[in-house]
Order: sequence, then C-alpha cells, then structure tokens
Amino acid sequence: MDVFCQVWRKFDTFDESKATFQTWLYVIVNNKLKNYYRDRKEIVEFDDAFMGDEDQTDDVLEAIQLQELREHLYIALDELNEVQRQIIICRYFNDMNASEIAYDIGLSPGNVRIQLKRAMDKIRDYFDENNIRWE
Repeated sequence: MDVFCQVWRKFDTFDESKATFQTWLYVIVNNKLKNYYRDRKEIVEFDDAFMGDEDQTDDVLEAIQLQELREHLYIALDELNEVQRQIIICRYFNDMNASEIAYDIGLSPGNVRIQLKRAMDKIRDYFDENNIRWE
C-alpha cells in the first residue's frame, strides 16, 4: 500500500524521457524495500547470503542477467513502430503465427512476415550496438 501511495504522490515527477514507467516503479519499490530492511537493521550482505551455496549464487546471477535482458528488450521494443511492436508481441508473447497476426491487425500474412523480420533486425541491431549478448 505504501508503494502505491508513494507512486501517487510522486507521479508528477515521472519523466518519460528518463525512464519507462516500469523502471520508475521498480526504483520506487526497490527503495521502499531498502528502507524497510535498513530501518529494521536486517541488512544482509550479498556475499554473506550466498556463501557456500554455488547453485543458489548461480541462480541469483542468472536472474539478474535475465532482468537486465528484459530491460534492454523493453527499450528495444520502445524503438519499434506500433505495428512492428504489435507483431513482435503477438508472435513471441502470444505465440501467434503470421496468418493469425494478419487477421488480428489487418495486414497480409506476407506483410506481417516482412514487418517481423524488420522488427527483429532492429532488435538485433540494438543488442549489437550495446554489446548485449543473449543465448
């Protein structure tokens, strides 16, 4: 509840040119959590929390890397035009084929495939320009 009150009070300070809404909200939640644990003096050092458990450390690092990839993907998606963004979302998030997408957004299946390739090229270019690897 505290987080939503904070978002409501600070919404006028949100600047879309600096970050997406998701990132801005994440920062608020993260700061609230830090304050919560700091106030209760329950600070746990990252290294201490995972000493001796290599698998758990690997899981945490993998989760962090995945989160970073997601954030970059959101940025790359924001750089696409609306049609390309819709096609990417339909194809990879809703698991639709070109015919289904074409029917939904009013394009031919061939045009959907062309727009999908162009969108994927733009996303790859973004990742390449920023030296981001995904596997």
